[in-house]
Amino acid sequence: MKLLKTVYSGEAWSGVGVHLKIPSISERLAVVTGGTRGIGYATAECLLGTGVKVIVTGTQPDGRGPPGAHYYAVHLDSKAEMSAFATHLKVIKPSILVNNAGVTQ
Repeated sequence: MKLLKTVYSGEAWSGVGVHLKIPSISERLAVVTGGTRGIGYATAECLLGTGVKVIVTGTQPDGRGPPGAHYYAVHLDSKAEMSAFATHLKVIKPSILVNNAGVTQ
């Protein structure tokens, strides 16, 4: 977690003969699909902790992600819902997209 916070905050990081200077991602907008539990939830929490604004998606109308994240209900296996979500993304223009959601058949 310390490494993630260091990298995402824009601080320099050195290790194993490598020195990285990664620009800060704070104040950017991220979308995390499947962000209501598991890896997606943890990813959204991490991003929120670095100052990123986060939208998480899930399938439940009353779902939610980590505190501070915005929630958008969408079934990724529905063409109509995906089309509406894609239109929404064109408007808000996120700079980070984490494709974490899985679709089962």
